[in-house]
Amino acid sequence: MVTANLKNFSLKYKKTIGFSGKRGRGFFYPRDLAIGSNKKMYVLNRSHEVDSYGEPESVRVVICDINDGFHGVAGHFGEADGQFIWPTSIDLDSEGMIYVSCEYKNTITVFDPEGNFQYKWGQFGTGEGEFSGPSGIKFDKDDNLWVVDHKNNRVQQYDKFGNQKFCFGDSNLFNLPWGINLDSQENIYVADWGNNRILKFSTDGNLISEMTGNGILKNPSGVAIDKNGIIYVADSGNESLQVLSPEGEPVFSTRGQATMSQWGQEFLDVNPDEANPRKSSNLEYDLDIPENSSPHTISSYIDKYFWGLTAVTVDEDSRVYALETNRHRVQIFDPIK
Repeated sequence: MVTANLKNFSLKYKKTIGFSGKRGRGFFYPRDLAIGSNKKMYVLNRSHEVDSYGEPESVRVVICDINDGFHGVAGHFGEADGQFIWPTSIDLDSEGMIYVSCEYKNTITVFDPEGNFQYKWGQFGTGEGEFSGPSGIKFDKDDNLWVVDHKNNRVQQYDKFGNQKFCFGDSNLFNLPWGINLDSQENIYVADWGNNRILKFSTDGNLISEMTGNGILKNPSGVAIDKNGIIYVADSGNESLQVLSPEGEPVFSTRGQATMSQWGQEFLDVNPDEANPRKSSNLEYDLDIPENSSPHTISSYIDKYFWGLTAVTVDEDSRVYALETNRHRVQIFDPIK
């Protein structure tokens, strides 16, 4: 049963940030984002699995803000220090240092707030302090970094310098987990992708609850919790942002409401060959959508919908940021109670 004060809960669409860009201002197949205390956004761009376009500069962290400002980049494609191949997740410590996981190199790479490489740690394996495809990462209040060890089906805790402190989970509990987050009480939430659920744990790894959204979740890839305990799920299999009560009951859902971003509009204003076909297109609905199509296919036809929803985060004001890979953008919402 949904908590009484959430019966009228909804999300009010605010704006969209981002457009397809391989260099400078823009995103290219982004996978995750983090919000700094200065309200800057750090958007992690994975680009393609194989650099088929020959432009490794598109694999990077783009630093921007909610007011459409662009502040630079950090990292890029490669095997050397300060580089990554298949970056998966990003977070910031209490000093604003930037941490990026890479599932190809099995590393955590650290940059200073200006984007300069500092150090890295990690190696492939199944033993203590080793990774097999690290995915979601998140800091707790004590600057411990919690890392989802995707293919090892476990969660590891490290200090900010890469010393392992704790580990829990196995294939009996997880099935290819991906995203991770913590609430204000330091409880841990893991997006258990292959089991279609969110799992909530205490910091000692004891399972508190299992949340499936009454069976609606399908391959969740990201999770965030606001200061009131409301849970936001990047439900990638349904291409939906799901909102759950603190008890895990469904409260609200949206497929996305994107409008053209400022960056995108400025590009179209000086590129009429791109703008004119868009003006004549039906971006709301297409009669050619095949019957019984998957949510992913439907989203490919309808421009405002999430397409490749992979991550969600919440800032200190409870504003919600939903990142979608295939349209290279972030949709921003305000909660309405």
